[in-house]
Amino acid sequence: MTQVTIRTAGRDDYADVAAFRWRTSSEEAEVTEGFLDGFVRWMTEHEGAHTCFLAVLDGAIIGMAWLALLPRTPSPGSFERMTGDVQSVLVLPEHRDLGVGSALLAAIGQRGADLGLERITVHSSEAAIPFYRRSGYVESERLLHLWVGLPH
Repeated sequence: MTQVTIRTAGRDDYADVAAFRWRTSSEEAEVTEGFLDGFVRWMTEHEGAHTCFLAVLDGAIIGMAWLALLPRTPSPGSFERMTGDVQSVLVLPEHRDLGVGSALLAAIGQRGADLGLERITVHSSEAAIPFYRRSGYVESERLLHLWVGLPH
């Protein structure tokens, strides 16, 4: 088996990323042109704030994960405070439990360290909590959230 490559998505990947997102998140077989165009536009508009990491095997995307960057209010010690948030970690079912998701999270963690982020958070499904724990994510009694939108 060829080795999986973890890399960031470039503009040439955007349509493939959109199609992958559709395949892993929709009941419909064919990606709609509206979704494809809208997703590519969204990726282009959010390049500075969201980085997409890809797991690629034999030229095909088999997994992805996003790091969203959030600037924080300056403090007396630092004007350049940032945190990160892991979003949309997806690995094709036939490639799960092989270390692909862990490799994606490791790449996100390394990028966070390189950027000097204070922390990286993730909002996880109940089923994925052990996966994030194995990758070093811990629960915090000080990190709270308020549901204000869609039902949870």
